[in-house]
Amino acid sequence: MRGVEHGPGTLILLGLFAFVSTWSALSGLRTLLRLNPERHWVPVPGVISQSHVTGKRQKTPMIRYTYEYQGRRYVGEAVSPTKVLYSSSEAALEAASRYPYGAHVTVFVNPQNPLLAVLEPIQDSRESLIETLGGVAGLLVVAVLYLTP
Repeated sequence: MRGVEHGPGTLILLGLFAFVSTWSALSGLRTLLRLNPERHWVPVPGVISQSHVTGKRQKTPMIRYTYEYQGRRYVGEAVSPTKVLYSSSEAALEAASRYPYGAHVTVFVNPQNPLLAVLEPIQDSRESLIETLGGVAGLLVVAVLYLTP
């Protein structure tokens, strides 16, 4: 059986799509398999010192909090191990409303580097699963398109 021939433009597009799909699948899989070391960090009390939404097209909640660890005072901004962007102001405002100014929170501090801290140590695995499955589906599409004359 003779192999399928594609023009150079088609091969470039398939290669680009394969690259993006592979990156997506590996990125999602890495996050899914990650052990979430943040959940083993030291929980300490903290206070929200700033809570608002920033960004023009991609909205992100800006949450700033203070906490003390081993007698030193720190300021943190990370809500979770990965930064989440929102496409609407309403969704970003809803996320920011979970941490109103002056609220008392639990901060999870990295004992090896107390400058690193998060409010939500466990990531939502649904997004990582969707990213992984999307990458695998993209690779399947590339395979079908490559093998189809």
